[in-house]
Amino acid sequence: MKKIFFISANGFPSTYNKNTGIFTFEQAKATNSKHLSILIDLQTNKSNKIYSNNFEKIKIHRLLYTKYNLIRALKNLIYLFKLKKKYNPDLLICSFLNLKNVFYTYFLRGKTVTIIHGSDAVVINKLKKLVYYFYLINNHKIITVSNFTKKVLLTHFKDIQIKKKIRVVHNGFSKDKFKVINKKFLYKIPKNKIIISCIANAVPRKNIPFLINIFYELDAKYPNKYFLIIAGGYGPETKKINNLIIEHKLTKKILFKQNLLNSEIATILRFSNFFCLFSKEFNGEFEGFGIVFIEAMFTKNVVLSSNHGGISEIVINKKNGYKFNLNNKTVNKEIIKKIEFIQKNKKERDKVINNAYSYSLNFSWIKNINKVINLSLK
Repeated sequence: MKKIFFISANGFPSTYNKNTGIFTFEQAKATNSKHLSILIDLQTNKSNKIYSNNFEKIKIHRLLYTKYNLIRALKNLIYLFKLKKKYNPDLLICSFLNLKNVFYTYFLRGKTVTIIHGSDAVVINKLKKLVYYFYLINNHKIITVSNFTKKVLLTHFKDIQIKKKIRVVHNGFSKDKFKVINKKFLYKIPKNKIIISCIANAVPRKNIPFLINIFYELDAKYPNKYFLIIAGGYGPETKKINNLIIEHKLTKKILFKQNLLNSEIATILRFSNFFCLFSKEFNGEFEGFGIVFIEAMFTKNVVLSSNHGGISEIVINKKNGYKFNLNNKTVNKEIIKKIEFIQKNKKERDKVINNAYSYSLNFSWIKNINKVINLSLK
């Protein structure tokens, strides 16, 4: 049994925000039968005291949020040294290329692996790039979640030593998550409508306003035929999304919910017919992989996406879903026409759904983290 520190610069889930750091949490959870996982949250604790608590019965050490406060950082280091003395970890797995991970792993002096998810591969600031360069050089392995993320990382760090350390390991997803139906939430989903779902945080790169505008046009053409459910974590576009729904007079036709339970997310995907997420690049941010597309395929949704970032490695056009170029002037009409076509053509719909479901079975968090650990311990 190996002892592994999972260090998340973005934090881990809590009762307040169940989506924060959920992917790293799922990785740690998937190791529990074989290895001892110690979860270290560097982001969510805004109090003045380090504490630990449980989420889904897994202990999380909530270190102080520092924001360049050296006294708080010192308190965190003292706590980390105690954890290191207690567990003597075989591996430090850091989630995201982040200065906090650089700082703490420098003092922990362990075998370090960094998982780079997407936009953290984009480094513009020259000083940061220099710091990250020396950090990555000293990593035992560098994991990117897609070939696209690897390509972006190598445009910023062209050193051959870094290139040799990089391995691509696609993310996984939890099949068990979809075994439970939330009957209370199920009442919110209309039974006589075609359901379109979108699971995404309210951040600009998820492009949720674009989807709402598409739905507005679709609903104008087919009044009361479709119903849109948007769910995910809080973000800077929450207010904008709510205002747009009100502006289009769609409050009875769009359900916008945030910070839902896993069982509620599972219920949405299991009872929706289409899954739509048209992500875009925003200020250098991009989709590194797109786990939710795999979840949508597993729950037998017809997937419609943008041809963007790591999504392009998952969604294979006309085979397990449909991709659209958002730069096309007629993209709104193209998307609506595709929804119309799929809805009328059962043979095409069944083919894509079956292909997508079979494809989704290739992914799991156990497969993902086992590959990460096996590569890292070589």
